[in-house]
Order: sequence, then C-alpha cells, then structure tokens
Amino acid sequence: MNIEQLEKEIVEPMLHRMPYPYDTSTTCYSEKALKLVTATIIHESDSGEYVKQVGGGPALGICQMEPDTFFDHENYIDARKTDSGWQELWSAIRSNVIGRRYPDPEELLWNNGLAVAMCRLHYLRSPEPLPEPELDAIADYWFDNYNRSPEKLRNERITAFECSIDSTAYLD
Repeated sequence: MNIEQLEKEIVEPMLHRMPYPYDTSTTCYSEKALKLVTATIIHESDSGEYVKQVGGGPALGICQMEPDTFFDHENYIDARKTDSGWQELWSAIRSNVIGRRYPDPEELLWNNGLAVAMCRLHYLRSPEPLPEPELDAIADYWFDNYNRSPEKLRNERITAFECSIDSTAYLD
C-alpha cells in the first residue's frame, strides 16, 4: 500500500474520529500518534501488504493484532463502563463495525479503520507518553508497548523494525 495514502487516507482520518478518553473534547490524533501508528503498520504488515501473519501465526490486519489482544482491549474498556471517556472512545470504534454491535477480530482482515483504531487503543493503554516522531524513539516505544518479545530479542527486533522503516524512507 502506498505509505502516503495509508497515512493521509486511513490512519489520520481514523485518529481524528477517535475521542481521546482522558479529554473527549479532543481526539486521539497527534503528529506523534500518526507517525507511531503508521510506522507500526509499515513494520507489522509491510505497509499493508499482509493482512494475515506470515508463517501462520494468529495476527490479523494491517496492524497485525492477535485475537487475544483484541479481546483484551474489549475487556479493558468493558471494565471501565462508568468512565464516559473510554465509553465514548469505544462507541467511536464500534461505529466502524459493519453489521454487528461489537467488532470481531476477523474484521481486522478487511476493516483498516478498525485495525488503526485498535492499534491506537493499544498504545493508549501504555502509561508512557508517545515518543517523538524519530525512528529510534518510535522503535523503542514499539518494542516496549506493542511487540512484547522477550527482552533478549530487543536489539534484533528493534533493528528489524528500523530496517523496515528505513527501507521506505518514511521518517526521513
């Protein structure tokens, strides 16, 4: 998928549609969020080339989210039923679901808006502030908050992440 179109036609509009749960007068969009989510897609699915995990793993969609992670996010929001900010965010995410009240992880295969929303939700759950839009900062943040590989694989995974971003010249 063309990275410029991915960023401007899919990621950015979706982030603007998502209310920020800690202050619903604003959205989940920021330049940092845009760069982080887009870089995640570039690395995880080769810029949207793959919607099923290569090698037969369970990850789905352009953000390569596993169904267990997807359901964990649903449970996280469900546990915050009295928090209007999180419920407003979940309502916005559900508005991208076609024909069902609740999203299904299989929908990540074809619903890029849902995939972007769930990726941003994943990063929202981190207590760490979003990284600066620089490759090394994004790579470290991705490893610590999205990848979940053992620490002993940190250098290998970060190098792979940086190489996939470098090959596209996305953050240049």
